[in-house]
Amino acid sequence: MMQLQMMSSATGACENREQDSSLDSGFALVLASVLAAAGSGSGGASLMPSYMPGVLRTYGSGSTYPAVSVAKQQHNRPEGEVVYPAEAGIDAMISRVSEKYDLDPALLKAVVKVESGFNPRAVSNAGAMGLMQLMPETAASLGVKNPFNSSENLEAGTRYLKSMLDRYSGNVDLALAAYNAGPGAVQKHGGIPPYRETLAYLQRVNQSRLEYTV
Repeated sequence: MMQLQMMSSATGACENREQDSSLDSGFALVLASVLAAAGSGSGGASLMPSYMPGVLRTYGSGSTYPAVSVAKQQHNRPEGEVVYPAEAGIDAMISRVSEKYDLDPALLKAVVKVESGFNPRAVSNAGAMGLMQLMPETAASLGVKNPFNSSENLEAGTRYLKSMLDRYSGNVDLALAAYNAGPGAVQKHGGIPPYRETLAYLQRVNQSRLEYTV
């Protein structure tokens, strides 16, 4: 305890010298936790610098952070941050199903990347599911029994994308806009809907398609 208290004094001196040091603040946080666990009373609290983010004060050592499902948490991360080992197997499925429906495999792979990041368990906040992010009603209309089955989800999503391409005479941007916002939105606006999400979606898919084009 005497050693810890001496370390506390050293930390306090260091705090006055350089409050913006992340190393010192991290050390103070750990030291405060140790002293608190040892029953040091207010001594531990005095070691918590005023500029320290309130993680322990907000949650406490006996609390847990809000639960977020792995699928949602990973799906909401920035593009490219999560790499799924199943991507290699998904590549083979994409090649097979794109040939079956006469689609550019680079386009299909780009859609999967942007929709789910190659995560077959992805669930959006709106309830879209799986690789191709099928909404429950869309999945049901396509006869999907298990939207988290990679092969079944990819097959159904590709079939739907193909139907959009056929509907808009091969116009990829209109087909993608309909896939994202719905064909009703495309019809309502007489073209690509001016939705920020849809415009960003088209940009990301087209960029990814270029990256995957051999």
